[in-house]
Amino acid sequence: MKVGLRKPSIKRSLRARTTGRVKRSIKRATNPFYGKRGFGFIKNPKRSINNRIYRRTTFGVSDLMKAGGKSGCLLLLIPGAVLILGVTVSSICE
Repeated sequence: MKVGLRKPSIKRSLRARTTGRVKRSIKRATNPFYGKRGFGFIKNPKRSINNRIYRRTTFGVSDLMKAGGKSGCLLLLIPGAVLILGVTVSSICE
């Protein structure tokens, strides 16, 4: 199971944003359990448990931006990046 930062995928995020409103409304009209909380566990318990664990053990770039308010966690990442870049630049200059 993956732990840590998820690799962002532009293709998948665009696909998620462009799923048609008509398609969702048709599913809601025909399937009384579509989009209801907890029915994923009834339909496929193993996948539901795996997804729950994955969501709790990983985080995305957008989560980093939301976590710290205005500044985000980037303030924590910048010194680390400077350290890494400083080490690589100093090793190159020698």
